[in-house]
Amino acid sequence: MCLLTESHIINTSANGELPSSFRISLLMEFKSQTPVVNDVRDITISKRGGNVLISFERKTPPQLWKMELVRDAKGREQHSFAQVARLLLRHTYLPKAQVDIAGSSYFGDKEDQLVLCAGKAGDIHIWDRDSAALLHYIRP
Repeated sequence: MCLLTESHIINTSANGELPSSFRISLLMEFKSQTPVVNDVRDITISKRGGNVLISFERKTPPQLWKMELVRDAKGREQHSFAQVARLLLRHTYLPKAQVDIAGSSYFGDKEDQLVLCAGKAGDIHIWDRDSAALLHYIRP
């Protein structure tokens, strides 16, 4: 199985899982071209490939997008198994106060059930992935 993007074909395992280290540098590489308003810093795909965590520059909080792989009628001419990614916004993870985000956000836990991000002041924010509830706020 593969994920077909504008310029890449990404191979997945037999059960459709993406490699855990998989990263895409530009959101617009997804063929569905879902627009975002802010500058994207990093994109992380969950271990099972169903969730996409997008980190933005500066003070914009991270967002979770649901990724659905659907058959690509146009791409089937070249690859009989071609699929494209469709992205749907699920959550924006809001900190308690305005935070200058220090870097990328990450999935945590064995099943990627947590979303983690750090502020430049050294604070750490941990949310529940599915409910977007802030579980822990660790001060510097």
